[in-house]
Amino acid sequence: MPDWLAVCLIVVVGYLFGAVVWRWLDDADAAATTWSSAGAGGAASSQDALDHIFAALSLGLGLAGWLALQLAEAGQYNLPLLTLLLLLLTLLTAYQSRHLPSSFSLLPSPFSLLPSSFFLLPWLFLAAWLFFRPHEYILGGADAGVYVSLAANIDRSGGILIDDPLLAQLDPALYPHLLRPLPPPEAAPYYWFPGFYVPGEPAGRVIPQFYPLHPVWLAVAHGLGGASASLLLPGLWGTLGVIALFLLARRWGGGRAALLVLGGMTLNGLQIWFSRYPTTETLTQFLLWTGVWALAVWWQDRSRRTWGLLAGLMWGLLLLTRIDMFFVAALPAFLLFWLWWGGQVRRQDAWFFAPVFLLALHAFAHAWWQSRPYFLNTFGLGLRLLERFPVLPATAALGLLLLLILSRRYRPAGLAVRWRRQQKPVLIGAIVLLLLLAVYAWFVRPYDPTSLRIWDNWFAGAQVTMTDRENLLRLGWYLSPVGVWLGVGGACWLLWQWPSRRLEIGAVLFVGLFFSLLYIWRLQNNPVLVYGLRRYVPAVIPFATLAAAMLLSALSRRRSWLQAAAWGLALLWWAGLALAGRGLALQVDAVGLVDQVAEAAAQMPAASILLYNDPTPVGLGDFIGMPLQYLHGRYAFTLRDLEQLSQPEQIERLRQTIAGWQSAGYAVYWVGDPAWLQQQQFAFQPDQTLALAAQTLEGRYDRQPQAVLAREWVLTLYLLQPQ
Repeated sequence: MPDWLAVCLIVVVGYLFGAVVWRWLDDADAAATTWSSAGAGGAASSQDALDHIFAALSLGLGLAGWLALQLAEAGQYNLPLLTLLLLLLTLLTAYQSRHLPSSFSLLPSPFSLLPSSFFLLPWLFLAAWLFFRPHEYILGGADAGVYVSLAANIDRSGGILIDDPLLAQLDPALYPHLLRPLPPPEAAPYYWFPGFYVPGEPAGRVIPQFYPLHPVWLAVAHGLGGASASLLLPGLWGTLGVIALFLLARRWGGGRAALLVLGGMTLNGLQIWFSRYPTTETLTQFLLWTGVWALAVWWQDRSRRTWGLLAGLMWGLLLLTRIDMFFVAALPAFLLFWLWWGGQVRRQDAWFFAPVFLLALHAFAHAWWQSRPYFLNTFGLGLRLLERFPVLPATAALGLLLLLILSRRYRPAGLAVRWRRQQKPVLIGAIVLLLLLAVYAWFVRPYDPTSLRIWDNWFAGAQVTMTDRENLLRLGWYLSPVGVWLGVGGACWLLWQWPSRRLEIGAVLFVGLFFSLLYIWRLQNNPVLVYGLRRYVPAVIPFATLAAAMLLSALSRRRSWLQAAAWGLALLWWAGLALAGRGLALQVDAVGLVDQVAEAAAQMPAASILLYNDPTPVGLGDFIGMPLQYLHGRYAFTLRDLEQLSQPEQIERLRQTIAGWQSAGYAVYWVGDPAWLQQQQFAFQPDQTLALAAQTLEGRYDRQPQAVLAREWVLTLYLLQPQ
């Protein structure tokens, strides 16, 4: 199946499934008023029509993704089974909703859309060109290739955990030589490739890194159209993430604010780049902001259970997508406490809170049973960070103590009266603090030599200078300086407007300010550019764009000179974004690499094992070996320290292992310099040389990447002879 058709099929199935589920859950009265078409008698609200199309699509994709994930966790995933289950669930829910009025329409009339929504139609063609030209990052050694390989393995094996028969038969004494030993405090003793942990017990077990929802979705696309189709999914999530922000802005500020958000997100170079890059950033963005938007709609009328389900599902799935998203569970927890404190908890509220907290439990269960090394490593890093900065847990504890004291002394109504008396000084203080932090991060911190840090990166075998002190400036390379300060000004404007729409603006401020302050303070990522800035894509860039758009939209409704100034600033902002992002928009990395790796695999027997002679910390065995193994079934092991393998008993173990592989029908190749083979008197013969080439944007630590580099990987293969 063509890769673009696979993506279209995912959208269509997701929408139909979600629309039928929505129809089943929604009340007949709500269905008749919000989904009826003009031809059926009584046109629906034009804004509701677009809202419900997107809501149904999001609900269907969320439920389908969770179903696929559960199958993969159970080791039972396969595309035909998933398709059958979705078909059965769709038919069952359609049958259950047969009593709904005939005016209910799964396809609202396009003529019922607001004029502001018509921006989306031409924009979709632009988004197709910007977001759906994927970087073909399938090589190992970095997160992107790990996700693609893991997806291929899920599609082929049906499970997330890997039980490899060849590894199970390997002599554990050879683990330190054929696998990579991990230093403490790593939670697993070895990895096979970066991102694939080997715990040692049970024999043959491999535990992939990362949380599972994103690779499971990539597996769905891989089953439909191969690796090329899976590489298109980040573009789909990036498109849906922008639409979610468009709808949220339209809800607050109308078509003007929505247009500003649409332009700001579309022109942003980081949004374009990571919509082409197969990591979790755009999926996280879509789930996060769709959840914020649905929460705002649900909170306005908490009896609308479908909106509560959508909001809870989106935020719950966040916790199964990225490990750093567990912070967002604080907002649902606070909302539940607030409702309980005021005696306002209702049975219908479970439609929002139950999915969030059940999926949170699901996330922790998955972390412990199917991703334990990654979970322990990441949370161990967080605990060590809290030990270095005890002010963080102390502040959190103080906040909880204050909340407990207030809940015992006041009821929400009484506290609201006191708050109204004090809100202006408190908000002014918060705005001043935010401005001071922005001024410090932009004008003072980048030039403070005491904030310079050196990072001992054992993974790459080198020390790297961390650049956290320059985080806001580096973000400004892609938001533009105008965009940064419009974002700061917009955040201040939202703070000032917060009392008028507490929940909606509060949710946006919580998400946006929390992740902005966290990552501008400490990015906690490999500082190579542009890769290191991906942390900003899910929350920080959308928040800055939304805040800027809301500020400009508000100014444009003032007196004539303010209106002109607002549109002048908007044009300047868009021009800065386009100028800053032009290199990222025009460059597509590693074009053709999927086909080149497939051609290289085709030149070897299907049963092949490659032994890479490569002493580098991350080298050819990781770059090329991982996609050859997980995309095409050609095994790979890397021998990083041949001196350590030179003991006679170790050499004899290796000989016996190779002989066992050969007797089982495997062709065993040595990749690289054969001098050690000659020294140890292995029989071999030259076989072939494979070359892969691609163009990629340079990776820099010190400045914005600009140059496009021609990269080449050469594999010289020697076929080992039976002895």
